[in-house]
Amino acid sequence: MTRSAARDAILVTGGRIGFAVLWFLAGTLFWLAVAPLPLPLTMVAVHAPELPGDDWSWAGTRR
Repeated sequence: MTRSAARDAILVTGGRIGFAVLWFLAGTLFWLAVAPLPLPLTMVAVHAPELPGDDWSWAGTRR
């Protein structure tokens, strides 16, 4: 392998590793931005008022 080919191989490998690292960071940041979005809907569902005449608790036991 010539010196030029070795340098090219190192640059290509480094580029691939750099791309993988950037791709991972972008995915992580995207996940951190998108994952919390359903939380308000979950809180609304959990804390929703109970219907009149509903004698069942959230645990599924009769009050």
